[in-house]
Amino acid sequence: MKLFLALLFSFGLLQQGFASDDPAFQKLVDLSIKNGKPMDTPAGIYLVLETETTDQSHASTQKDYFSSVGGYDKNVFQVDHLEIVSELWTINSDTNIVIDQWVFVVDNQAQLISGQHSIVTETSSRQIVSEQDFHPDKNEQTKQWALELGSLKARLLP
Repeated sequence: MKLFLALLFSFGLLQQGFASDDPAFQKLVDLSIKNGKPMDTPAGIYLVLETETTDQSHASTQKDYFSSVGGYDKNVFQVDHLEIVSELWTINSDTNIVIDQWVFVVDNQAQLISGQHSIVTETSSRQIVSEQDFHPDKNEQTKQWALELGSLKARLLP
């Protein structure tokens, strides 16, 4: 009987898939699973929500990609982790495109696993002019993730 209850409990967790204590974050995950564009990769299936916002002066564009990463088990998407890419696109004085990018990997409680920061400069024909990789410490990564999470909630949730 205990084994049977344990199996039912385990199955229930599988059906739940991915649960956060933060209801707004959970809504983002659910939205990604429901409406995200699927991308099949060797690392798993990405269900990607994309947003793009251009400021009123058209001087910059914010692009965000919120991805639930995992796979299907009995037609239910099981989230392993989330990957969030945040890009601020601007044009510099040489008319090159400058992309300030943060990449975050987070767990099911919206806790940061890792964060990376880079700035890429490209020509209008997408040829890379320069690329800078930064190595922010964990405090800076956590600070940037908190800012990005708040921004995502504001842009994606009603």
